[in-house]
Amino acid sequence: MSVQDVADNLRGAPFWWCIAGGIALELATQTRIRAHSDIDVLMLHQDHPALRQHLADWDCWAADPPGTLIPWPCDNTFPPHVHDIWCRRSPTAPWCLQVMLDNGEAEQWRSRRNAALHMPLFELTRYTTAGTPFLAPHVQLFYKAKAIRAKDQLDFETLLHSNCQVDWGWLAAAIEQTYDPNHPWLRALASTL
Repeated sequence: MSVQDVADNLRGAPFWWCIAGGIALELATQTRIRAHSDIDVLMLHQDHPALRQHLADWDCWAADPPGTLIPWPCDNTFPPHVHDIWCRRSPTAPWCLQVMLDNGEAEQWRSRRNAALHMPLFELTRYTTAGTPFLAPHVQLFYKAKAIRAKDQLDFETLLHSNCQVDWGWLAAAIEQTYDPNHPWLRALASTL
């Protein structure tokens, strides 16, 4: 799916959502960084029943536990530990949308990885010129910092050397508090602060 496809499918949805993952970082930098196998969307866990109703004609599955997919019928809700949903247009179509659920309430996001990290949704969201919401780059990099893969390192380095507005101080503090005070990105971030 393209960013426009996601926006078209979620237009008018009765819940907050934004493009996430590596594509969110590309939207922030307005630069193609690398190839992607799918597109990620972030939303609040409390709104997942509304998502299922909004995508009622889609084939949706939840990762519960992670690594195992279970079907998601329209009338089913998930406990708080489920935070990853895979979606496709039909049972024979390829997976094309991954929805990540995070904590929050009303207009406030709260990280499921560290409840001390929270902010209003309007601070969490950036917008393309077409009005499509995407995740603030420092928050997306925070998610990627948990277990760095080659693509995460590439994303980080691209953002680090871009003119993109990133709250590097927030990212450094979040990584240090949540993951490791000796995290490999912290040395690079020290030069930006």
